Amino acid sequence: MKKMFLLGLFLTVLLGLSSCSKDDDKVPQNNNELIVGNWKVMVLDTHVYQNNTLITENIGYQAHEHADMLLNFKADKTMTYYLKNLDDSNAEVINQTGVYSINGNILTFTLNNETKVVKINNISNSNMKVQYGPEEFEENGEKYTRTTYFYLNRQ
Repeated sequence: MKKMFLLGLFLTVLLGLSSCSKDDDKVPQNNNELIVGNWKVMVLDTHVYQNNTLITENIGYQAHEHADMLLNFKADKTMTYYLKNLDDSNAEVINQTGVYSINGNILTFTLNNETKVVKINNISNSNMKVQYGPEEFEENGEKYTRTTYFYLNRQ
């Protein structure tokens, strides 16, 4: 009886595995596949440091309430960037096309001959978090470092 149970269990598992194909529920396997599509910037977190001391942070800035900031990544490695200020109807609308590449979790994109590099902290079928920086800048003779995190939703 025990042999029959084990044989039945083995056949059930074997048949169950053989009925699954790699095309069933195709899940993207890497960032190159996951990034393809339309994304909207929803929230920004910004951290500013001076001499390695946090001096200001803007956490949870609801970017989507003030601007339509949209990115469209295509499978052929081209992209579009759209920005419309919702607070100022006279502000210029930006609509640019460019190219991008991904190496691991590093996203490099070029728009209007300007290249930016960001780190993909996490990405799923519906959400993405990218990090820009740390970048150094100077203001009134003082040196600072800024890191900005962008939280995007797939549209």
